[in-house]
Amino acid sequence: MSDLDKLEKVDTAEVWGWEDCAQPESWRGIARTREEAIEMARAEMAALAAENGGEQQSVVWIQRGMRYPASHYVPDSDDVLDYILERMGLSASDEAPCDAADEWPDVSDEARKALGRTLDYMMDHVDKWADKHCQPTFWVAVGEPEQIDLTLVSPPMAETLGSESGRGGGGGGAGRGGRGRRRDAHGADGRNPEGHRAGVKLL
Repeated sequence: MSDLDKLEKVDTAEVWGWEDCAQPESWRGIARTREEAIEMARAEMAALAAENGGEQQSVVWIQRGMRYPASHYVPDSDDVLDYILERMGLSASDEAPCDAADEWPDVSDEARKALGRTLDYMMDHVDKWADKHCQPTFWVAVGEPEQIDLTLVSPPMAETLGSESGRGGGGGGAGRGGRGRRRDAHGADGRNPEGHRAGVKLL
């Protein structure tokens, strides 16, 4: 058994961010809950007002998002198989005279399935490798932002927030687990179960 076989599947995580406008290029923060995102916004807006000697902005926008694991973005076995066949054809066309290799390789459905089973196994390991070494530095915004008036929301009582600071945006996705890695009859591979609005980078 390889080290990759021992790794657990990385799950999708719901996250929250905030900004001082409704349609920013990116969202700040990566909080675990809506309430944590609101308190992150309150603290940063207060610090900004104190630094600039001005009045604190009371209205902010809170955005829900998803943080997908790296395996969410790994191509499926059908995509890899298509790429292999395409590269074989291009290489042959470079060497064969005229158009002798234009229709090559033309493999049967049974042959595709045979290699597909091997690729399914291989791509499971690629998923685990990606989750271990290529963790996304972004999250994906889901739905529309919520406008919050900080003067109408009471801060928590001396509560320690466990969220991370920094800039971010939503991500996290249900990797494709279990494999069901091949496309279904409609060509879909089951990714992005929720419509997402934008990707935002975490700094």
